[in-house]
Amino acid sequence: MVNVNPDKWKYAGYFAVKELSTNFVTKNMKADNLLILLSVVIMILTGCTKADEADRANVGTLTYPIASFSYSGNEQPSPVVVSFTNTSQYANAYRWNFGDGITSTEINPSHKFINSTPDPKNFLVVLTATDTTTMLSNTRSQAVRILPSKK
Repeated sequence: MVNVNPDKWKYAGYFAVKELSTNFVTKNMKADNLLILLSVVIMILTGCTKADEADRANVGTLTYPIASFSYSGNEQPSPVVVSFTNTSQYANAYRWNFGDGITSTEINPSHKFINSTPDPKNFLVVLTATDTTTMLSNTRSQAVRILPSKK
């Protein structure tokens, strides 16, 4: 039978441990078992912080790709070559759609736009940035205004 003194409690964090009486420990437990019991009690009381800290150090941070870009060169009349600067983060693969049926997988492409209408025309340029390790992706789009050709 276990001889437990219910009046004695020790609190540590969220755990409460009853003290076993001296009679139970000395009469019923061998030294090896006592060492194991004390180790378990210590782990419970400390919350295994050393192992938790080591585990946290080995866990990576999941970062979603952020698609972003700027462009220049669209100030001249059509046909005009526009340069795109990819400012995406946390991605290593890119797909551009220039809004006129042409695509590219270059990081920083240039593209020739033709506006055959008498008015300025907007082309919706879409960049999809992908992290090929996680296969997560993000999309950013901007309207690129192309002036009509001078005739």
